[in-house]
Amino acid sequence: MNIIRTKIVSVFFGAIVVVMLITSAILTVGLSSETYKDIQLEYAIADYAGSSQEILDKATETLINYMKGDREDLSITGVVFNVETEIFNDKEKAHMVDVKKLITLAQTLLNVGIALLTIIFIIEITTNREAFNYKFFKGVSITMVATLFALLLIGAYAVIDFDAFWTSFHKVFFTNNLYLLNPNTDFLIRMMPLQFFIAIVKKLGLTFLYGFVISLGSMVGCHYILKGSKSK
Repeated sequence: MNIIRTKIVSVFFGAIVVVMLITSAILTVGLSSETYKDIQLEYAIADYAGSSQEILDKATETLINYMKGDREDLSITGVVFNVETEIFNDKEKAHMVDVKKLITLAQTLLNVGIALLTIIFIIEITTNREAFNYKFFKGVSITMVATLFALLLIGAYAVIDFDAFWTSFHKVFFTNNLYLLNPNTDFLIRMMPLQFFIAIVKKLGLTFLYGFVISLGSMVGCHYILKGSKSK
C-alpha cells in the first residue's frame, strides 16, 4: 500500500514542480524591466510607439510596479507623437486590471506550490519513510518528462502560428475583449507589438527550460544516489 501511495504522491509532486517552474518563469520574465528594455531596443519599439526610450522606460516601470502592487494606478503622462498626453487610456487601464489579477494569481500559485511541496516532503519522510526512496524520485522525474512533452506540443503550436496561439491564450485567461487593443489609439499595444510578445514568450520558454533541467537533474540525481545506497 505504501508503494502505491508513493507512486501517486510522486506524480502529484512532479506536476506541482512543473507548475511552479512555469509560474516562476512567468513572474521572472513578466516583471523584468531589463527584459522589456532589451526587447524594446532590439526592435526599435520606441519609434513604432511614437515616443522616446525614456518614455518607454517610464511606462514599463509603471506597468511593472502596478502589476507587483507597488502602485495603485497607471496614471502617467508623457510625450507621444510630439504631444504631451496621458499615456494609458481607460480601456488599457481596464485591461491591466485583468492582467494584474493574473499576476496576483501566479504569485499565489507559487506560494501555495512551495507550501504543498514542503508539506508533502515532510509527511512522506516522516510517515512513509520506508517507501519514500529512489522510486519516489523516479516517479517525479517521469511525471516531469511526460508533462514537458505536453508543454512542447503547446510550444510547437506557438511556433507554427503564434498569432493563433496568442489569441487562444487570451480567450482562455480573459473573460472580456479588452485585450483587443488598437495601435492607432492605444499606446499599450504599440509598446508591446506582436514581435515583443514573441520575444517575451521565447525568453519565458528558455527560463522555464533552464529551471526544468536543473530540477529534473536534481530528481534524477536523488534517484541514483538513493538507489546506489540501497544496493550496498
